[in-house]
Amino acid sequence: MSPLNYRILIFNAAKKRFQVEEIEEDYIGPLSASVHIHLNRYKSYDLDVFDPNNVICLGASILAGMGISAFNDLVISFKSPLTGGLYINNVPGLGSSLSKLNVDLIVLEGKSKAPIIIGLRGKEDGGVECYIRYLEENQVISLMETYLRLRGTKALVRYVAEKILNWFMGSEGIRGVQRYWDRSSWYHIIVWISIDVNYGSRGDRNVLRWHYRGRSRLSDV
Repeated sequence: MSPLNYRILIFNAAKKRFQVEEIEEDYIGPLSASVHIHLNRYKSYDLDVFDPNNVICLGASILAGMGISAFNDLVISFKSPLTGGLYINNVPGLGSSLSKLNVDLIVLEGKSKAPIIIGLRGKEDGGVECYIRYLEENQVISLMETYLRLRGTKALVRYVAEKILNWFMGSEGIRGVQRYWDRSSWYHIIVWISIDVNYGSRGDRNVLRWHYRGRSRLSDV
């Protein structure tokens, strides 16, 4: 992947489809690219915090995955339901997996009609594969109450990891809320617990999980 091209993947949870495009060189980097997306493309400052077009951005440095310290963080940004301003935070180590997805930034837009699991996987030819699975609301509640002697988000993480085990075969790890070991493979899982400030809820977008991993090798820089 060229250091002069910053690729973004836009996933619409309502339409269940995504597109990949490149943005201007001036916005290379997860922070500047995310701010550009929020301010210039979606104008998040004019939207209600729970508007479907109040997007969530997940980005990584173009140097992520190269073993360079401080460049492997995943940067997450969205309009805060608490302050109404742009909230930016980072998750150490998860940016390296995003680099293998053949994109540098993920933009989640739209609102799903039901709780949804979204899986993204990088392909050897530079493309991206997508996995989508809907869950019933009562199924989500039942899983969080108990699943294999686990409760809450730990139970949900375990359930999702088992359901898509074969599709994610060969991934490097599960991190974030819970780690689940399956012999020789780790699976990266980011869990959206709540964007409407209710701890443990699905959030207003009905997104239960966001998974990403990749099989592609890093391109020459």
